[in-house]
Formats: sequence, structure tokens, C-alpha cells
Amino acid sequence: MSLLNLRRIGRYAYPIAATFVLISAAPARAQTGVKFSFDSHAEAPEALILVPQDKGFFKDEGLDVSIDDAATPVEPITRVAGGGYDMALADINALIRYRDQHPSPPIKAVFVVFNKPPYAIVARKSRGITEPKQLEGKKLGAPHVGSTFAQWPQFAKLNDIDVSKVTIETIGVPVRAPMLAAGQIDAALGYSSGYISTSRTGASRSTISC
Repeated sequence: MSLLNLRRIGRYAYPIAATFVLISAAPARAQTGVKFSFDSHAEAPEALILVPQDKGFFKDEGLDVSIDDAATPVEPITRVAGGGYDMALADINALIRYRDQHPSPPIKAVFVVFNKPPYAIVARKSRGITEPKQLEGKKLGAPHVGSTFAQWPQFAKLNDIDVSKVTIETIGVPVRAPMLAAGQIDAALGYSSGYISTSRTGASRSTISC
């Protein structure tokens, strides 16, 4: 997982760090309030904000940072665009779509964390899924509000998957990993970093990158 590669800027943008660097470069002063929004509940990428928050690095630089989760990929974008939040983690695909629908919104991406997005299909090895084509005849859990689901039609087309043979079950993000671990679904769409908990339950899994 690369933090930044300026030669290969990928699609998962976090509009955060550049602004933090500019603010923290200033001399220490009275605490400045900063409202920050995640793009979902806390997972691996959010450590970029949670670690310095936990260690007090922001406060040392005069920043009083408050953090809130979000329910959908577009929510952090609308929060910043509406002026209620100062910064947010956001998927750049969602930002591009938002800008297409809302010309000249007062928001932009200023920093890219991943040079390759973590979009993935995580499957149970016990169901014999190690290649995309093997998703046919299986049940795929997919949070429709997630960014990964938008990539599914193109992914299926590129891998010659007959989508009529794949059962899509709409599920919520919080239950995605537990349902996969319990065997209630054969595979799930999401970020690869969000399925660490499945390995802790003893469920053997395989990951197919989208």
C-alpha cells in the first residue's frame, strides 16, 4: 500500500493532508477548530487521521480536530461543499461524479493517498472462488452505497462474467465482513482493507482486485 506516488496518481483521493501540512507549518497559537468527516466508519485508511489525533499531534500544532463517520461515499463531499465541515476523506470517483452534477462546487481534492484503489471482491476459499469467472452461480454481497459497487458492471464485462448468473444481495457495510465470515454470502464487494476481521474468525478467504 503506497502512501503517495506523484507519477501514478490513482483514483482514491483524500482531500486532507496538504491542508494539514500548511496549517501545521504556522507557529503554535490558540486551538483552531477543524471539523473532519470520514467517508464511512473507521477502517485501515482512517489511521492516517486517527493516529495523529490519538497521539495529540494535531493539538500540538494548534488544531482542535473533531471527527465524524459518514453513511455514504457522497456524504463527506456534501458536508464540505455545504460548509459544515472543513475537510474529509472521500473517494475521488464520487467527487468527480458530484462535480459533474454540481458545476463549480466549492470543494476539491488536494491529496492522494493510494496510487491504486483498494477495490476488491473478497471471497471464501471454501466456496471455490479464486478467479472472477467462478463468481457465477454464487451469492455476492454488495453495499449499493459503496464506491466498489459502481465498478462491478465494468469488472464483470472485462472478466466475461455472466451477471445473470450472479446473485447480488444488497447488504449494509457494517454486516459485510460478519456475513462473509459466517458463510451467509459467498463473496462481497468492498475495500480489501475492510475485511481484516474475517481472517480473525478463522474464515479462509481469497481476494480478487477490481
